[in-house]
Amino acid sequence: MTLKNAIAALCLKSKFLKLSCFVFWIIFLAIQLLPNEIKAQDNDERNMPLMLGSSLPDDFWNKDFLIYNDGDTTRRSLASYKGKLIILDFWWSKCAICLAWMKEKEAVASKFPRNVKLVYVNPLVTKDRFQNVLSIQDKLENSSLHGTFSSIIEDDYIHKLFPSGGYPRYVLISPRGNFIALSSMSNINEPNIRSILKDYKLKDE
Repeated sequence: MTLKNAIAALCLKSKFLKLSCFVFWIIFLAIQLLPNEIKAQDNDERNMPLMLGSSLPDDFWNKDFLIYNDGDTTRRSLASYKGKLIILDFWWSKCAICLAWMKEKEAVASKFPRNVKLVYVNPLVTKDRFQNVLSIQDKLENSSLHGTFSSIIEDDYIHKLFPSGGYPRYVLISPRGNFIALSSMSNINEPNIRSILKDYKLKDE
């Protein structure tokens, strides 16, 4: 006889035990549910935020992000960027410096088209929404190296992996999928990127 059946049988035998059995039954059910709740909390805490050197969780690659593309939106994952050096560029619509440095960062990434991917991320904590980004589309086009602009917007996931209050800021993810740097603008340059790719034996030539 299982513990569950034993409790039920005991409760049926005596009217005086009904209240006690009811309380015990609630406690029993709570105990059964507790491991799953703890497991879910452990998963969240394990994934957010990431420590330097940590591997990116599977959700980072599999999650469908809202992508802004020159006034339109789509949803897609970052799975196709696995194996590349990813530069996450966190920005917001009211950050003049963010826009001013876009061409420079894009120019650096364009030197390594096969192995480097620059990904703009606009987090929810900036209070930007689609309309905020759309309202500065002209500025984004002018700030972009190629006159087009694409960014993850309304993000509430990536920012939790790499929390910070300042913009712009840059997160580097290695070709092996590890968080390797939280960087300022001055470190995102061609010699540094070339050195990182050399460490991973990757060449664009």
